[in-house]
Amino acid sequence: MPAKNGTRFRHLEPAEKDSTKASSGGLCMLVTKSGSKLWRHGYLKQKLLAIGPYSRG
Repeated sequence: MPAKNGTRFRHLEPAEKDSTKASSGGLCMLVTKSGSKLWRHGYLKQKLLAIGPYSRG
């Protein structure tokens, strides 16, 4: 992940509905209503792989 995206994803805030923000190459971050940030990767058109939670470490 490029450094410029690290800041972008770090400052995402939860909204009334779950939302996704794209990174590149099918990788995106799901931000839930509760504030959880989860990496997701879309592949083979409609399939989705859950990679894991976002951590700032």
